[in-house]
Amino acid sequence: MVRASKEYKLEVSDFHDGDETVGIWDGSQMLVTTGAKNFFGKIWENIRLLWRYGYRSPVTTNALVKQTVEAFLSIYNKHTSWDSVEDLSARLNLTDLTAQDGATYLASQGVGETFAFEVVECATRVNYAQDLNVIHGLGAMVSMAANGAKGITKGNFHVFEHFLKDSQAKVHLNTHVTKLQPKPDGGWVLLATGAAPPTPTPADETHDEKKEEDAQANIVPPELIIIETYDVVILAAPFDTLDIQLPTNLAPVTPAPYVNLHVTLLSTKSPTAKHEYFGLGERDTVPTMVLTTAQGIRAGGKAPEFNSLSYHGRIKEGVDEWVVKIFSEERIEDEWLAGVFDHVGWVHRKVWDSYPKLPPTTSYNPMKLSGGLYYVNGFETFISTMETETVASRGVVDLMLREMLGDGICPSGVSSPPPEGEEFVWGWDC
Repeated sequence: MVRASKEYKLEVSDFHDGDETVGIWDGSQMLVTTGAKNFFGKIWENIRLLWRYGYRSPVTTNALVKQTVEAFLSIYNKHTSWDSVEDLSARLNLTDLTAQDGATYLASQGVGETFAFEVVECATRVNYAQDLNVIHGLGAMVSMAANGAKGITKGNFHVFEHFLKDSQAKVHLNTHVTKLQPKPDGGWVLLATGAAPPTPTPADETHDEKKEEDAQANIVPPELIIIETYDVVILAAPFDTLDIQLPTNLAPVTPAPYVNLHVTLLSTKSPTAKHEYFGLGERDTVPTMVLTTAQGIRAGGKAPEFNSLSYHGRIKEGVDEWVVKIFSEERIEDEWLAGVFDHVGWVHRKVWDSYPKLPPTTSYNPMKLSGGLYYVNGFETFISTMETETVASRGVVDLMLREMLGDGICPSGVSSPPPEGEEFVWGWDC
């Protein structure tokens, strides 16, 4: 996706600015605060962190994350094909990480419990809303690798819009696939429903006026029945959510539960949350990014009421009003917001199944469900990110081409060296 952002000339932004202060909250107390602004403050902060976590745990964790990332990056430098996620995991030497939870894996590598359950767990809770002793080791490493991540300034969806445009794909919006049926001679019949094209309106009436009249009269637009045939179908959504009638003799797919996440966006004229909520004094620094650990729960204390609370810059330059984003497992009510911020402007809430639960595992759902029917999302319980789902889709298309044509995206024996002197990764080319 980084390569795509450059080729499409899309503006990229950091998720956080360099002036933020970060705190670790356990539901009852602020365990750590970082982000000192002056020289001596930074020295004192480093001494405190070294005293709390030691030297070995941070260095070891950093080395483990780097090792994991380098293993995964190897698929960009080679024309890698795989027939199953298990196959790819074994070839990248990542199976040991997914076979155990993150806490067990880090302990086996000599990482101290305090660092693991405070720092690494903060990352797993903000990135996957899962505790360190629940998520698999690879998920924990991917969470730590997210540090320094960037996004497309006007929305990451622009990358995929360009993908669609370049592919010249025929896109059917507001269309529900209801059934997939195999043809006796191979291929698939697809049945779908969608809104019928709008009926012509009188010359003196606009289409928007006609829609408004229909809405007031409770007139539902007629549905269009779509029947099309395809040689190959690729399912690219969580299997449990498809709501499609499928044949019963497909390769078995194990349910993969997703995290139900509450996202609360708000505007506030408060430069930080209230110090009283976090039990801090008036002169204490209230972090602009608060991450959480479940260590308080393990000690019999209160659970944090959110997974993360972070300031995301001013609404516009020169205006002292900020955007705040909160991730939580439950709905954040207006009363709670009023108790945490001195001022609350607009509030926008979204609840969605954000990412899969990632318990330890060494088996994944198949890439191929039947002849000519493939599945992308089995990759998600291995690694779940936009980048890795893009990689997963390439793997499925490569498998399909090898089975249909005898060669994948890159024909056997064909390999062009990447351009010299450039940071370059292979994508859908050779």
